[in-house]
Amino acid sequence: MNTTARSNTPAHDSIGHADALHLASALVAARRRSGGRVTRLAKRSDGRFTRDDLRAYERGTRAVDADTMLALVRLYGCDPRAALPARPTVSIEHDRVVAGGLSAEYDPADHTTVMPAYVRLVRKLRKLRAEDELDLRRPDLQVVTTYWAHTLMDQVQAEASAAS
Repeated sequence: MNTTARSNTPAHDSIGHADALHLASALVAARRRSGGRVTRLAKRSDGRFTRDDLRAYERGTRAVDADTMLALVRLYGCDPRAALPARPTVSIEHDRVVAGGLSAEYDPADHTTVMPAYVRLVRKLRKLRAEDELDLRRPDLQVVTTYWAHTLMDQVQAEASAAS
């Protein structure tokens, strides 16, 4: 069963379901530490969030984009670094995509094999099955697209040199 939170926000701008649950936990902890009530927080938000909105964010059942996440951590007084778990850095080496001490191989002669290797690696890191939904994160995708851009530029330059 798919339980990923949904909204009208594009998926690449929303945090994933697991991150929404982590954020929810941080919000509840911050509210309890301060002795605050959801109703008071809703009033302090100047109409941005209703009591029901905040309850949904605290349950992790509402999709959260980056702007909303920042507004929530400010409203609740959370440490933004504690609101989301740390992420291993993704890097692309000669024949493998690497992160968190794990790797997935790809064929360096075929740049189209990088993305499937990245997806295999992310599934390994998150311990996901093939049928589980996979939230892809913008910073990781930027690593992959930067690799592709450099690879394509190298190919264009090689072809231009060969033609002259």
